[in-house]
Amino acid sequence: MDMMKISIKDWEQIGRAPVLVFATVASADGETSDEELQSFAMEWLPQLKRFSIGQTDLDRGVFQWALDEAASHWEVATKMDKERLLKELTAAVRLMELRLPSNEVDAWKRALLKLGVDVARASGGFLGLTSPVDSNERETLSKIRNILKVHAH
Repeated sequence: MDMMKISIKDWEQIGRAPVLVFATVASADGETSDEELQSFAMEWLPQLKRFSIGQTDLDRGVFQWALDEAASHWEVATKMDKERLLKELTAAVRLMELRLPSNEVDAWKRALLKLGVDVARASGGFLGLTSPVDSNERETLSKIRNILKVHAH
């Protein structure tokens, strides 16, 4: 595949995807809980930073920088309305699909969906008796799944 050169702005948009997924799911039930934030910061960011996306060392370095940059501004995303978050996520995913090898895009999209599911499960449920994912979070995950074009296994 002949990849077009990816600009810093493109990498910033791609690097924002995890924050957009986090903010969309975390705010689906009306508020971002401490459990959701801790799940994102302590579990997910380190996992995402192990991804190696890009054709060159420079691309991979810029991708890592973009992840760090987006993560450091997560609060901005949590103040955005859901439709804007989903629109920005759609744009980031379409950009990835156009500019990156399909194997990297597919792996990244699966990781983003798993992030969304894990964030939804982080604060829900009552003593293990009720579902950890409420109906608003399920609806939001469905929209994210459609954007990512990834289906549940």
